[in-house]
Amino acid sequence: MKAIDLFDQIGELIAKNKRSSMFGVPCYKLGRRPFIMFYDKHIVCKLFGQTHKEAMLLKGSTLFNPRANDKPMKNWVQIPFIHWDKWESFAKLAYAIVENE
Repeated sequence: MKAIDLFDQIGELIAKNKRSSMFGVPCYKLGRRPFIMFYDKHIVCKLFGQTHKEAMLLKGSTLFNPRANDKPMKNWVQIPFIHWDKWESFAKLAYAIVENE
C-alpha cells in the first residue's frame, strides 16, 4: 500500500469526511480544525504531552516545518511511513486532542 492511500484510509475512517488541504498538503479536519496532514510520505499529527514525546522518539520523526525555516510547528509531529503500523493510533489521538480543544 502507498503511504498516501494509507493516510486517506485512516483519515476517512476517523473523520468520516473528505480530504481537505492546509499549507498546500492533504489533511483531514474535525470541523475546520485539522488533526492530521500528509507530507513527503509522512503522516503529520497534532500531538501534545506524552503522546508527542512517544512520536518524537520514533526513528525519523521530526517536527513539521512546512516553510523549511527555523520555526517548526512544535505540536505537529511528522511520522515516516516506516512506522505505518502506528499511524492510525497516533491519528486517533490527534483527533481526540482536536475534539477536546
